Amino acid sequence: MNWSRFSVALIIVTLLQASFVDAISIAGIKPNLLLVVLVFFAIYANPTEAIITSFIIGFAADVALGTTIGPHIIGFGLFGTLLSNLNRVIAIRQVQYQCLAIFATGFFSGLAVWLLTAIRRQPLGHNVTAILLQMPLYSSLVGPILFIPYAWWMNVNLHRFSRQQS
Repeated sequence: MNWSRFSVALIIVTLLQASFVDAISIAGIKPNLLLVVLVFFAIYANPTEAIITSFIIGFAADVALGTTIGPHIIGFGLFGTLLSNLNRVIAIRQVQYQCLAIFATGFFSGLAVWLLTAIRRQPLGHNVTAILLQMPLYSSLVGPILFIPYAWWMNVNLHRFSRQQS
């Protein structure tokens, strides 16, 4: 993995998450672009790189979403690692499976974030329905489309594991 390209992409996505998603929100529902990046690297990076990037993206999510540092690091790190390990068993290459992976990762990492902030009795800034259902659903709809520029930037062949046409 080219870590300098990853760093540049993460800074751009973090800035977009902090500022641009308000412009594309639908009825106050915003996509989580960092969740999409997390799932992309969990699927297309090797397991060690996926674990490292999951925790780094979790830190960026804590910074971009304005929460206390820690809940997204733990949630994204844990479920990004689990998704990377699951991808070693079941190849997540088709679009519908990628959508499901984004939604499930968003739901479970959102649940972890909600539980961790509830334990500390800190405000989340969003309601629980938005965190657990609406943001992951919106992110899962736009996620596979965003995989294309991520793959181009990171020099990843999206069709590397697809069936060969004869």
